[in-house]
Amino acid sequence: MTVLHGATPGRHPPGAAAVAALLAGTAVAVFGLGLLAVQVSASRTPLAVWWPGAAAATAGVALAASGAGRGSPPPGARRGVLVAATLLAVGVAGVALRLLAGRSVEVALGWALGDVVQAAAAGLLLAGRLRLRAPSDLGRLLLAALVGALGAGVVMTLSAQPLPAEDPGQLFWSATASRAAAVLLLVPLVMRLPRRRRPCRPAESVGLSVLAVATTVATFAPGRAWPLAFVPLAVLVGTGLRLGLRAVVWQMPVVGTLVAFLTLHGTGPFAAAAGSSPYAPIALVQTFVVVCVFAVLVVATTVAQRDAAMGALADRREFDRAVLETVDAGVLACDADGAIVLRNAAHRRVTGDADPGPVDPDPPAGAALRRALDGEVLTGLHLQVGPRGGPAQHVVARAGPITAGDGRLLGAVATFTDVTAERAVQERLQAAVTFHDAVLSASPDIIFVADAGTHAILWASRSVETMLGFSPEQVLELDRHTGPGLVHPDDRAALHAANDAASLLHDGDVQPLRVRVRDGSGRYRWLSRRVTPFTRDAGGRVTQLLGFSRDVTDIVESERRMEHAATHDPLTGLLNRRGLGNRLTEVIARAEAGAQTPVLFCDLDGFKSVNDAHGHAAGDALLVVTAQRIAGALRAGDTLARTGGDEFLVMLEAPPREPDGARPVRDPAAEALHRARGVARRIAESLARPMDVHGTVHVVTVSIGIALARRGLDAADVLRDADTAMYRAKSAGRNRHHVYEVAPPGRGGPSGQR
Repeated sequence: MTVLHGATPGRHPPGAAAVAALLAGTAVAVFGLGLLAVQVSASRTPLAVWWPGAAAATAGVALAASGAGRGSPPPGARRGVLVAATLLAVGVAGVALRLLAGRSVEVALGWALGDVVQAAAAGLLLAGRLRLRAPSDLGRLLLAALVGALGAGVVMTLSAQPLPAEDPGQLFWSATASRAAAVLLLVPLVMRLPRRRRPCRPAESVGLSVLAVATTVATFAPGRAWPLAFVPLAVLVGTGLRLGLRAVVWQMPVVGTLVAFLTLHGTGPFAAAAGSSPYAPIALVQTFVVVCVFAVLVVATTVAQRDAAMGALADRREFDRAVLETVDAGVLACDADGAIVLRNAAHRRVTGDADPGPVDPDPPAGAALRRALDGEVLTGLHLQVGPRGGPAQHVVARAGPITAGDGRLLGAVATFTDVTAERAVQERLQAAVTFHDAVLSASPDIIFVADAGTHAILWASRSVETMLGFSPEQVLELDRHTGPGLVHPDDRAALHAANDAASLLHDGDVQPLRVRVRDGSGRYRWLSRRVTPFTRDAGGRVTQLLGFSRDVTDIVESERRMEHAATHDPLTGLLNRRGLGNRLTEVIARAEAGAQTPVLFCDLDGFKSVNDAHGHAAGDALLVVTAQRIAGALRAGDTLARTGGDEFLVMLEAPPREPDGARPVRDPAAEALHRARGVARRIAESLARPMDVHGTVHVVTVSIGIALARRGLDAADVLRDADTAMYRAKSAGRNRHHVYEVAPPGRGGPSGQR
């Protein structure tokens, strides 16, 4: 039996030594136990059927425990070799036992073959499944016992025919019952049995064992007087209920052996059957043992399974309790009558009560549970809970009924999430948002976020509605459908270039720009726009720009007025000397080599007498009419300026180019002077016509000096040359024009011609 316990189900034998020990132990068990049984029972019956059957059953268990069965076979051919060796050991030991007991060779071989059949059938059916924890395991054990016993009973009955006075029916019954009882008694000793969650007290275990033995002796000792064979069964069932499956498995072999021993010695309820057949008592004993063992195992297995289920339920409850104690949300549950039955640590922490036991719910939680008991499912309840006199905690509660599978109301549960800290954060966040909105609303600037790649507006502040007449949503919609449709077409390229440049800025750097943007009335307004990097992707590339825009239309218009006033004559609206100088500088800078631009300096003759005779108002009116007459003598593109008093300057633009070869190439200077003289004559003719100013007719003449602007000169030089030529014209008698010409090399001073 020691060898059997050493073989662990489901493991491969470690090697040849373990296999040899297993085979030797099996042979010793078969031979030794059989020999003991023969000595004990030889005086009462000619056929010792108890312990030889037990030895064969034990050999089958050894076969299963070795791992040779189909549950977990060793690798390769070792499985078949091990099975064959085990069965050979059983057969050889069985033959030797029967020959020693005085059986004939035929009987010894036949009954040893029965041992082999018993070991093979029971062992292979139980191989790899040596556990007894559920009714299915008990059913497999009963099947192994019956199949092995029936096989062995048939073989033994057929091989016992040479024995004199042997009743085949009684022999088959006795052999089958004995072998089935042996499997049911001995196999559970080496099976894996469930452990009790609470260990038995030694005194109680010893007491019940003594009670089982005493009851068995008391029941079978009186002989025929007490037909109470099943009284020990009640004690064994009580042991199974009280101590569990492990204790009753160890008691059953003792009780079964004691019943058989007393019956073989002519005592107990079954001894009277000896009159009908010598095999009848032992057959009844074995049948009684089978019934008792199976009944006790059924009860004990059921109790063990119930204990396992109760243990699993207790573990699950302990697990659930641990989870409830761990979660950060408060849990409060009540039964169907409204009595609080559960609350976790989070709820105790919120309410400030350290007592883990049930308490009366606070009014807010109680109201939620009562509504849940009425069938409501409550979500998003904002409550204030806390200890009396202490600070209230803000919680969000959810409550609902608890129902069984059949719809019965079991109670209600409410969960509480402490949102005090979150609420404080939300309040601070709301205050920040309110402050942010107030700042944005009070700011005169438009604050916006733009996509750095597409230049699309992603967000705009409410100030855009006041400034442009569009809501932020309208701005985003217009920008999404028309692109930068609100931006003036002439400014879009500059806008995109500025955004691209801003994408290269460092954080904190600013890109300024002025653009024209169309408002809700269709008018374009000037906005001063400043953008800076706002967000970047994982690679550090700018993805969004933060911008500020301010309406600077009034500033731009004021600047333009100031610029206009600085470069234009306030009386006639013409360019003044500064404006003409700027224009002339631009023309000289972009002039091609050899190109020359005529400049005419016009000075009215005798204008001072008009002011003296008729006043400055009349003089100013005459100057306005004069400006109009001169402008009428010019072509589109020519520039007219009033440089002060009665002085006017004219700059003639170059005529449009003709296709190459359309006319012969001329001297650029001669061609420019030719055009200038023609213009000078038209100006003189236009001014020579009488002018009616405030009812007074005036006839004005003009002296004109002509100079050529070319590359290498500055505007001041050209104006000085034209002024010099004009004074030559006045000196020559007025009402004429004079051309300033550069003196040839070797001759000093300028020269002129009419």
